[in-house]
Amino acid sequence: MRVPRPAEAVSDRTRSQIAFAGVPLVLDARGGAYLPEADTLIVSDLHLEKGSYYAARGVPVPVCDTRETLRRLAEIVAAYSPARVVCLGDSFHDRSARGRLSSADQAGLADIAKDISDWVWVNGNHDPEPPDGLTGRGAARLDLAGLTLAHQPVEAPGAQIIGHYHPKLKLRLKGHKITGPCFVAGAKRLVMPAFGAFTGGLRVTRDAPWPDLLGTDWRQYLIFNDQLWPVSL
Repeated sequence: MRVPRPAEAVSDRTRSQIAFAGVPLVLDARGGAYLPEADTLIVSDLHLEKGSYYAARGVPVPVCDTRETLRRLAEIVAAYSPARVVCLGDSFHDRSARGRLSSADQAGLADIAKDISDWVWVNGNHDPEPPDGLTGRGAARLDLAGLTLAHQPVEAPGAQIIGHYHPKLKLRLKGHKITGPCFVAGAKRLVMPAFGAFTGGLRVTRDAPWPDLLGTDWRQYLIFNDQLWPVSL
């Protein structure tokens, strides 16, 4: 059994250590979150094969999104070498996405996961069941370090880390427009940014659904220029 790593101080702009519901959590500008107490890396909403889904329907979009998402996934997994990786749902864009993975991308995904003791595919609304033939196991949700990890909000005691909403911020600073994905942390819910290379986003404002999800007080961490920036609305 691996011993969970102690939380380490983080001071650079590429990572930010926060206490979410009293639990140490490292937010990473690459779009993942690391839970030191459980030696667990969390990513959400990879949406693998989204490009091929739209291309097959006549939409003129690039179909290289899976390769880029897997490149970024390999990078962040290598950076933490965690005992566990949790993909928080919508890892695949649709039920047939697994069959559209190229042999090279299948091998790439297997290579990323091969040294991870526990790879967990949490069910999403796009992929309610994990595809066959993948390294790892499926789960409706996961309870770790006093937190519930799920794709969408669930009825559960305590705090939750979820995906699904693809939060992003759109700001104007000194006459410049700045847009990027973000983490959003309330008292009882933290919403992960979408990790996939070809995903849209829902702008975080003081309007619905954010107050219903997060209450009246929350913090945003904007990902911009490969750095994290705390932002107050």
